[in-house]
Amino acid sequence: MGSGSQVDWSGGSQWYVRSRDGEYVVDMDSRTCTCRKWDLIGIPCGHACAAILDNRDQPINYVHDCYKVTTYLSCYENLVMPLNGKKLWAPVDREIIRPPGWNTVRRGRRQKKRRLQPEELVVQQKGGKSKMKRVGTVTMTCSLCGLSGHNKRYHDKRTASYELFVAEQGDHSIQDCGSQSGKLQPRRATKSASSQTHEPLSGAAAEFQFMPTPGVIPQHMSGPAADFPGNDLQPNFSFENMVDDLQLMENEEQARMKAQRAKNKSILRDSVRFNELRNRKPD
Repeated sequence: MGSGSQVDWSGGSQWYVRSRDGEYVVDMDSRTCTCRKWDLIGIPCGHACAAILDNRDQPINYVHDCYKVTTYLSCYENLVMPLNGKKLWAPVDREIIRPPGWNTVRRGRRQKKRRLQPEELVVQQKGGKSKMKRVGTVTMTCSLCGLSGHNKRYHDKRTASYELFVAEQGDHSIQDCGSQSGKLQPRRATKSASSQTHEPLSGAAAEFQFMPTPGVIPQHMSGPAADFPGNDLQPNFSFENMVDDLQLMENEEQARMKAQRAKNKSILRDSVRFNELRNRKPD
């Protein structure tokens, strides 16, 4: 008899089992127990084992046949009939079922949006309302410079970086000097800007070298065309006006840079960090 269980024979094939977890009825002929564990798995539960041992029998004799080796071997008692090759199969007058195609995995995220039809490229349906595409329909053009991609509101922001670069580099190239078609390339002296003075015409002429454009013969408005043997200058060319223009441009540039430095100093003096450093007492 099971440990901790009290078993009483009720007559026939039924047994009354009283255990710690409750009271149950076991039927030996139907191989059932009111706890239903024996009914579900086919192996005697603890209550059934107590009743079987009280009847002087072995619980293994009440295990279901599906757990026995003889049942496993009986599955292979019958002969497995061989099959002919595919060439000897009987033809069937029905539609041939093809295997499914290969699923080619593409790189990137899977596209869920359907492809639009040609008539839907211009007009798109969104929330039941028609909406025109903004890309490719209207070209934005600036009314100041005539270029596309921006308007006059952002014209200054688009050209500010280039103008600042030219101002910092000090671009003093002359686009048009009188009626001359030749180019003049100034050569700066190595002395400082503070020590530069307005030199006479003979000294200023030596600071510049006339470089005519290849294939173009300069023409003068007041006279016929002149030949330029080597690097000889035109006799009617006025260096004095050119030197005055360059000197004026240099003075304006120096004045602008001086005003900018003064502005930066005033901004620095008004800053909180500058006032803290100025008012701090030495240790």
